[in-house]
Amino acid sequence: MLSLESLDVMREVWDRGEATVNSVWAGLNARRRKSVQRTTVQVQMRRLEEYGWLGRRKSGRAFVYVPKWGRDETAADQVRSICRNLYGGSLAALLEALFKKWDLPAVELRRVRALLRRTAKPSSPMAQEE
Repeated sequence: MLSLESLDVMREVWDRGEATVNSVWAGLNARRRKSVQRTTVQVQMRRLEEYGWLGRRKSGRAFVYVPKWGRDETAADQVRSICRNLYGGSLAALLEALFKKWDLPAVELRRVRALLRRTAKPSSPMAQEE
């Protein structure tokens, strides 16, 4: 599971496509009220590389980091982890908990229903509901 700090670093790398420690550090500090130390960013990026989230190549004196996972892949992995750890792997239980706590506007509910219809297997009852 990625920490919030790791996700901040990943967002910077995704936004740039590839990034150095200095460019991520500058980007993070431009978005925050409280600045982050360069060494903190460097350590975080090394860890992300060790965990397989980032790759790197040498460019002059600096390393250029590239994401090994896209945003959607990462989001799916993180949600899968939450689902497994909190709800025993039941996506339905996770969604039920979210829907109970979120006051979704009608337009969002319509989008969720349409998504479920599009992604349901043709033989499932959900695919045939309208």
